[in-house]
Amino acid sequence: MENDDIKTLADQHANDFKRFTEIEGIIIRGHIVVERQLIRAIEMSVDKPGEFDPERLTFSNKLMVAHMLGISDLFKVELKSLNKLRNQVAHSLQFDTKMLHLIIDEVNKKQAVIDKSMPIEVQLGTAISFICGAISQANLKVKKELLQTITKEIMDKNNVA
Repeated sequence: MENDDIKTLADQHANDFKRFTEIEGIIIRGHIVVERQLIRAIEMSVDKPGEFDPERLTFSNKLMVAHMLGISDLFKVELKSLNKLRNQVAHSLQFDTKMLHLIIDEVNKKQAVIDKSMPIEVQLGTAISFICGAISQANLKVKKELLQTITKEIMDKNNVA
């Protein structure tokens, strides 16, 4: 490979880095934080957490499991959109701004927590933080309902016996 070819490739890559802005970083980091929260919530909700291997599942799979457990119901659209945004950034260094605003607007419809006068990066960060809190809260609700169900079953058994 000639030095001119190497320089051309280096210039192309440098341009890619210049195009990578703070919002893309928030999308990638936000996706990671949400995924960690989903994993934590799933592990706390399943009967045998040792058998749950998050490394073998895609984000979409984890989202499906969380949905089946009732953990992610409230933010299903936002979570799917965040995953699409993350994939767009990761694979093409571009993203659909409509999807970005969809996440922010949907969170704000459910709970007016986002100050629309703030920079878009702050709005997205707030939306992602709120989603993580909601996943955690939903997980506590699932555990409470599970405990109530188990308690009722034990009491019913004791009354029958």
